[in-house]
Amino acid sequence: MGRKARIVRHVFRWTCRLLVLLILALLVCAIYLERAGLPEFVKRRLVASVRAKGWDVDFSRLRFHWQRGIIAKSPFATGPAKTRPDGLVEEAAGQLNHRALRNFDLEIDSVLLRGGRVVWQFAETNEPTATFQLDQIGGELSFEQTIFGICIHSVPRCSAHKCKSPAR
Repeated sequence: MGRKARIVRHVFRWTCRLLVLLILALLVCAIYLERAGLPEFVKRRLVASVRAKGWDVDFSRLRFHWQRGIIAKSPFATGPAKTRPDGLVEEAAGQLNHRALRNFDLEIDSVLLRGGRVVWQFAETNEPTATFQLDQIGGELSFEQTIFGICIHSVPRCSAHKCKSPAR
């Protein structure tokens, strides 16, 4: 066997070993992010991105999921400016903007909601406060620049100003 063949064989073996180690490291990293959660600097950047869209958000835990993206457990959100809907959700899955990820920016395009409650209080000057509440909702909250829209998939119970429909 010639000298060149030995060198090529050694380079090929080390390349294969490094490739296997890289795949293993990526797998371990993904499992860690799913189990332990995302690092604090990623959480801060994500919260700043959502606040830039006008929403105040807080959550108990933030982790990564292979198929659903970034999952927030027990998030609490307060809506933009004067409208101010308050929402508490069991779980929210954020869909990231892939174009922004190319520049290492964390921007959320939409949020899939599961098991949530939205409370909207309408207050007029010198009048009693009216409250609109939706319980056990699931849907998608999408952000488009400064406009937001919500598509609600399921609403088992709805109440508005001391009036509740019977539970199913």
